[in-house]
Amino acid sequence: MIQHPAYPVEPWSLTETELRLDVLAQSESLFALANGHIGWRGNLDEGEPYGLPGSYLNGVYESRPLPYAEAGYGYPEAGQTVVNVTNAKLVRLLVDDQPFDVRYGELRAHERTLDFRTGLLRRRVEWVSRGDRGVGVCSARLVSLVQRSVAAISYEVRPLDAAVRVVVQSELVANEAIPRSTGDPRVSAVLEAPLRPESHACGGAAATLSHSTRTSGLRLTSAMDHLVEGPSSLQVSAERFPALARVTATSDLHALKDVDLVIESVVEDLAVKKELFNELDRITADKTILATNTSTLPVVELAMQTGRPEQVCGIHFFNPAPVMALVELVRPLTASDATIAAART
Repeated sequence: MIQHPAYPVEPWSLTETELRLDVLAQSESLFALANGHIGWRGNLDEGEPYGLPGSYLNGVYESRPLPYAEAGYGYPEAGQTVVNVTNAKLVRLLVDDQPFDVRYGELRAHERTLDFRTGLLRRRVEWVSRGDRGVGVCSARLVSLVQRSVAAISYEVRPLDAAVRVVVQSELVANEAIPRSTGDPRVSAVLEAPLRPESHACGGAAATLSHSTRTSGLRLTSAMDHLVEGPSSLQVSAERFPALARVTATSDLHALKDVDLVIESVVEDLAVKKELFNELDRITADKTILATNTSTLPVVELAMQTGRPEQVCGIHFFNPAPVMALVELVRPLTASDATIAAART
C-alpha cells in the first residue's frame, strides 16, 4: 500500500503531486488505462525510468512448452503467457540535445491526475536540464471507450525562461526488455523477444509495424499518426525498422547557422547522413565544426560530402549518454589539428 502525502484523497480522481521513484511500479498500476481490449500501464511518457513497461491487447498471448525431468500424470505440457505488445505510448523529448529524464537535471514540479469521469490521465512537469534549459511539459493520455482499438496522446512543450531548441520523438517499439519476474527459465526464454517482424512502413507523420507471435501465431499491427502544431520552421520526418518506428518533430536546421559545433545523431544510414552533412555544410557558418555520433560508419566519407573536410570529426557518446562520462573522439584523415583540439574542449 502507498501511504504518502503525495497522494491526496479526492473525489472521482487520483492525483500524484510529486514523483516518487521508490513506488514507481505501484503508481504505474494505479495510473493504468484500459477499455477491455487495450491496456496501457501508467509508464512515464518518455519510457524511463520504469517499474514494469506494459502494453497489452486482450487475447494476445504466447504459448510455451513446459518440459519436466520426469513426466507425471496431470502435468501440463504447455502454458500461455500474456505478451507485452508493441509500445505505442513513448514520446521522447530532447532539450538542446539533452534527453528529458526525471532522474537528471532539476525536476521543479511533477503532477499526474487520473480523472475517473473522463478516463483522461493528465501529466504536468517543469524540468531544467543540466545545461540550465527549462521546459514545461503537459500531456494527456486516453484509451477510447467507443473505438476499442484506438488510443490517443496529447503532448505539449513550452520553454520556461528562455528560448530552447526541442526535438520530440514519438515511437512504436516492439520486443521491449522486460525485467524478469519469475525464476523459471522457461518463461524468460519464450518471452525474451516474442514478436516476429512481418512488415513495417512509414510516410509523412505516420508509421506502422506488423508482427506475429512466434509460437501461438497471432498477428497484430500497430499504427500511429500525428497532428503536429508549432512554429513555421518545424520539420517532421518518419523512419521505420523491423522493431521500431519513429516520427520526429524538430526545429529548422537554419537555427544552427551561427553555432560553433554541430553533432549529428540521426539514424545509422550512410546515405541519410551524407545528405544531412551536405545540407549542414550549406547552412552553417564557415567556422562551424561538423561532428557525427556514428560508431560504425566511416567518418571520412561524411567529411568528403562537405566543402570543409578538415572541420569534420567523430564525437561518439556512449549509452546512456546522461550518465556515461566516456566520449570517443574519432579523427578522420582529413581532420585538422585545430578541429580535434576544439572538439576536445
